[in-house]
Amino acid sequence: MWTKNERPERWLPWGVPLLAAIMVWFPLGACDSAPDRPLDLTCGNQESFELKQGFRLERDVGRERLFTPVRTRRHSIENRPRDTVSGFREIKLFERELEISPRQRRHDEIVPARLDLSLESNLLFAPRYRQAGETEWIELGWLEVAADRVGTGDAEELVYSVPFDFTGIDPHIEQIEIGLSAYVSSTKKSHAWETEPRVFEEEDVLLVDLGRIAAAPADTSVAWRLLACEGERCRCLFSEVSGTEGKPAGSLWQQRWVDLGGLAESEAVLHFETEVLSGPEGAADPGLWAEPVIFRRSQGASDPPRPNLLIVSLDTLGADHLGLYGYPRKTSPFIDDVLAPEGTTFLRALAPATTTSPSHMTLLTATPPSIHGVVSNLGGRSLPQSIPTLAETLQASGYMTAAITENGAITRALGFGRGFDHYEENLSARILRPEGHIEATFSAGREFSERMEALPWFVFVQTYQVHYPYTPPSDYDHLFEDDGLDPPSVVAQFGRRPRGPYHPILYDREIRYADDQLRVLIESLDQDGLLENTVVVILADHGEAFFEHTYIGHGSDLHRETVRVPLIFVGPGIPQGRRIEQPVGLADVMPTVLDLLGVPIPPQVKGQSLVPLFSGPPVDEDRPIFSEAWQITGVTRKGGVELDQPTYGVERGRYKLIRYPESEGFRYAFFDLVSDPDENQNLLEIADPLDAQSARQFDTLSTLLADYVEVNKRLAEELDVQPDTTPETEIDPERLEKLRALGYVE
Repeated sequence: MWTKNERPERWLPWGVPLLAAIMVWFPLGACDSAPDRPLDLTCGNQESFELKQGFRLERDVGRERLFTPVRTRRHSIENRPRDTVSGFREIKLFERELEISPRQRRHDEIVPARLDLSLESNLLFAPRYRQAGETEWIELGWLEVAADRVGTGDAEELVYSVPFDFTGIDPHIEQIEIGLSAYVSSTKKSHAWETEPRVFEEEDVLLVDLGRIAAAPADTSVAWRLLACEGERCRCLFSEVSGTEGKPAGSLWQQRWVDLGGLAESEAVLHFETEVLSGPEGAADPGLWAEPVIFRRSQGASDPPRPNLLIVSLDTLGADHLGLYGYPRKTSPFIDDVLAPEGTTFLRALAPATTTSPSHMTLLTATPPSIHGVVSNLGGRSLPQSIPTLAETLQASGYMTAAITENGAITRALGFGRGFDHYEENLSARILRPEGHIEATFSAGREFSERMEALPWFVFVQTYQVHYPYTPPSDYDHLFEDDGLDPPSVVAQFGRRPRGPYHPILYDREIRYADDQLRVLIESLDQDGLLENTVVVILADHGEAFFEHTYIGHGSDLHRETVRVPLIFVGPGIPQGRRIEQPVGLADVMPTVLDLLGVPIPPQVKGQSLVPLFSGPPVDEDRPIFSEAWQITGVTRKGGVELDQPTYGVERGRYKLIRYPESEGFRYAFFDLVSDPDENQNLLEIADPLDAQSARQFDTLSTLLADYVEVNKRLAEELDVQPDTTPETEIDPERLEKLRALGYVE
């Protein structure tokens, strides 16, 4: 652990004074001043040592982590955030869209200062921009800006005027996204951190990454050094310099191994330093240390390599829009013709919820939303500490873990970061318009797995590419428009050609693009030999509605189009070409993959391992699978509506029941999925009374739902969980207006 007083990262909304954030940072910098001695550039190993053949590595899970990194969002190399330690604390001020004129090549952003300059802090601004729809930011560098006084009398205010230079933009571009961060440090040129004292062993080795803050000038020379100190006596274990002659400036993260064997049986403190050596006038230290982990090496016969795990979540991808599940369009040739034949497909996989955060939290904990309490994408509830996550379970078993997510619904604040050594979020400027970043996200996941070498790893990637607004690349513009495969109901509601960004054809094009990018990811891993011993799981958190049952979008209802999701397992121990009809849920994924990896399943999980289904007959055909809807707003043909929630659903065998809350009691929708797979005929409305068999099934399902709700409520109370039903804002007002303008909504 760090000896300094760690505080969580704070993202300040635009317009909030900087002073509070600066004052929060200053206690953190108390131990960050490097010693007065000059940095020795010739100590230790100039390059990291190579692990000899015959060694095997085991993660040292029996002792505390070396330290807890400062978790930041944009301390990055090529826009890949990491869990890092940095001498500069980043304060994210804003990211937003900006309209510019053809002649506009500069924009000045006024930042209220309200900062007592007597603090003598080192304050740098990092402006950036990108063209709308792009994923990579163009950094304009670190800027030192003098504060100016504006106004008079009581209206006088201290402000910073931060310039944005747009000379590199195509003059025809009229709309871009801009972002601004402030970086603050108590010292500018060098920084240092120390760990708690630790007793080392001869077999200990350290894995650590070196990097540089992307906003810093590329021609800045940076040094890293690692010391081991016993009292006042220190020895240098490792040092490296980037940006000097003959050495790269470090355009990517650099992984390094450091031999700690020389510290055997001694109690030492590890001392990490960074320092700027040369660069532009006034250059500041951009050095980063990232994700240090201690391993133990041993010689002799190695155990069989442990399987790796890759989970790919294609957010908002409904199973009904994939050829594998009967869709007539060729939206998913790689999934249909290559991936699925290599593994086992579940044809009735059901989402536990129809919004991103609750469904993914159930995926990663095997616990229903009404127990774990994360029921809102933007709510304040986080996962209770008593509920273990998949990443924590694998990390404790010696796995290296990484998550690469998009657009802010899967965040550390909600508990998703627990157990991940490496956690990235690729974000859009506006959370209400979450453009996908699939190429950057998949690339980051591939890069992590590639650098793990012989270490077992778990990589989770989640992309919003299929999520609205549907904006596939122009290369896909020709697909599906004149194929005549849209059902008459879709043609009647949306027309045969896309009007605006929400047409089902555009959704299908996004799926095809995501399928192509999934092919790139899987084939590149396969070519590198990384899939020979890897369990791959392809899934989605929920689907998407196009007025099949009142609503467009997702989150507020539990009909087939939003609940039925793809679920495919490929890898060691998984039969090829198997298709399973038995209903299952995303809560079953965690126990299933742990079973496949040979890792004990925590007793708290509520899902079941599906491994018995891979090679045998159905285990429990009458097992009920439950779903929940918590979003209190929806979009109908008549516009936005507010709903009473939560709604609960259950599928068991051939029947399905949905229970809607009302002011007095409940309203139900009851379906026979064999005679009515699209859920168009509510048996309670067309059969009065129900036949004997249907009546028995209705009574059984309604009792199961009531028991499910009551049991979950009691378990949530034991965990002190009160689900936060903060209104979701997935219904973007701008989107609603566009739907209305296009005639989709009255």
